Amino acid sequence: MGLSGLVFQNPLRQTIIAPKYGYPTGKIQRTVLIMKNKKMTRWEDLEWSSIRPELAGHVFGHAIVPTGAAVQSIALTKVSPGGVFATHMDEYHHVFCFLRGEGEGWSGESRYDISSELIVRVTAGTPHGYRNTGSDDLILITVNYF
Repeated sequence: MGLSGLVFQNPLRQTIIAPKYGYPTGKIQRTVLIMKNKKMTRWEDLEWSSIRPELAGHVFGHAIVPTGAAVQSIALTKVSPGGVFATHMDEYHHVFCFLRGEGEGWSGESRYDISSELIVRVTAGTPHGYRNTGSDDLILITVNYF
């Protein structure tokens, strides 16, 4: 049974309007619970696992999008110096993987400094945005998913 049009409270007390695509209840709830655990992470703090050790040596990975999530888009994003993505809310989750540059970001009541190797998770329905405060482009990979 799908969740089309259903509204519920996630563990962070933010209202989520389930996407109109009708994903099963368990998948949406599992994703929200995973998102609660840690919002911002540095690459060096991640727990890395061997990827297909039968084929690869010394190759490791870490899933930044929860298993079973439906990915809407993955994009390389460039923000010019002084550029800003104004505060807004979306009906899907984000993962921002900052690769280069400096800036400041916000998600809900939290504010954070942006630098390379920062990973930020934003739960659907959370007000968020970011700006480039540096003199070079701010480059990130943006993953949007349900």
